[in-house]
Amino acid sequence: MVHPLWRFLNHYLVTGLGLCLVVCLVSACGPAGEDVRVSYCKRLLLAQLPSVGLSATGHRWIAADADPRGYEHLRVALRLEAADAQGAMTPVHAVCFYDYNAVEDTAMTLADPLAAYSTSPSRMTVNGQEISRARLARAKLDALPRP
Repeated sequence: MVHPLWRFLNHYLVTGLGLCLVVCLVSACGPAGEDVRVSYCKRLLLAQLPSVGLSATGHRWIAADADPRGYEHLRVALRLEAADAQGAMTPVHAVCFYDYNAVEDTAMTLADPLAAYSTSPSRMTVNGQEISRARLARAKLDALPRP
C-alpha cells in the first residue's frame, strides 16, 4: 500500500518536472534571428563597398526589408551609410533578387514564406547600377565566411 503523502508528492514532483522541461524547451526556441537571405545580401554589399570607394568597416545599417513577390522573386532592399575616403557618411542603397525555388507550397513555406526562395541571389543592384554576373560571383566568394 502506497502512503497518501508519497502519492501526493509523486504527483506534484512529476508535474513540476514536466513543467520545467516544457519551459526549458520553449525557451530554447527563442525569437528567430535575421533571415539568411538578408544576412547574405548584407555581406555581399559589404564586399562591394571598396569597389565603389567606400569603407566596409565604417558603416551604419539604416534598413533591411524583404519583399516576397510571389512566384516572381524575393526582393531584399538594404539601406546603409558608409564612410568615404574623407570619412563623410554616404548613403548606399542595394537590392538583392532571389529566385523562387519551391515546387509547391508546403507547411514550411506557409510558416516561413522566405523559405520558398533560393538562398543565393541571382541579381544585385548597388545604387541603381546592376552588378555583372562575374562581379556578383566574385562577391559571393568574398562574402563566404573564412575558416
